[in-house]
Amino acid sequence: YPTWSTLPDGTLVFRYRDGMSGGGRIVANRLDGQVWRPMGATDLFARRQGDKDLAAYPTAPVKGPDGRFHMAWVWRASPDASDSFQVAYASSADLLAWQDGDGRPVALPIAPGRGDIVDDAPVRAGLSNQIALGFDGAGRPVVTYVKFDAAGKSQVFNARRAASGWQIVAATDWQDRWELAGRGTLAAQIRAEAVTALPDGRLRQALRHWKEGRFDVLLDPGT
Repeated sequence: YPTWSTLPDGTLVFRYRDGMSGGGRIVANRLDGQVWRPMGATDLFARRQGDKDLAAYPTAPVKGPDGRFHMAWVWRASPDASDSFQVAYASSADLLAWQDGDGRPVALPIAPGRGDIVDDAPVRAGLSNQIALGFDGAGRPVVTYVKFDAAGKSQVFNARRAASGWQIVAATDWQDRWELAGRGTLAAQIRAEAVTALPDGRLRQALRHWKEGRFDVLLDPGT
């Protein structure tokens, strides 16, 4: 999962995952002259949970309208895709020091339960590790992910950060269930892109469903 970012001073940062599914670590290096050097002395994400390997599956750092880098992730403690759990979020000005949505520092390495918990989804909740992060017209972060609804059907959910916490709303009302399980690279039966703000204030989102096809939806900015 290679990603590139540019710091406010122009420094180029390269991030990638080192390790196997369910147990890798996120490595970040900055370009210092013509030499790549590690960013910080501490891993961004914890690599163990008790006696088990642990891996975070983050979005690329997305630079928001506020100039900060925003990132969301899910956790997994095994190679099985059905074991993905908990959606979380943090932001940073320099990719070194991280804060939650209220501006409080997040200690490194970040572990499950730390940071800003968007959705404390348990394992085997149909949670995909392919999440997205965008912004509404007011610059508020919106985290997009797929999981089961209360009826056990797979839906796209959008969570927006507000003063009272994360407001989570389903963007779909599908009647099918994506049995997300297994190891290795799995074909995504449902994909949802990050929201983008339109000039009239509405939000556009591209969706793909293995039965319903590909299409865009328009989201009301208030609800």
